[in-house]
Amino acid sequence: MSRLAVSGYASLDYPVVLKGRVEVERTTRIGFRDPLAWPRPGGCATYVALAAAERDQAVTAVTWVGSDTSGEAFREALSSRGVDIEGVAR
Repeated sequence: MSRLAVSGYASLDYPVVLKGRVEVERTTRIGFRDPLAWPRPGGCATYVALAAAERDQAVTAVTWVGSDTSGEAFREALSSRGVDIEGVAR
């Protein structure tokens, strides 16, 4: 049996819709924030690990999070979708 280990940074993202184009040295206002979209786990380890788990690949995420409710939300989001979180340090 093969197993994939994916390492990289972890983040909790808040997806938004911008109100206009992104321009250099300008602020682009946020047009919409979905209140149900927080927190969305992000970071390269997350995206690769979730894609592998969706394809029935045994995968372990190797990253680090805080030992708080946000860190637990991150770990639960991966675990509930089939990613082994033994490598997610707190």
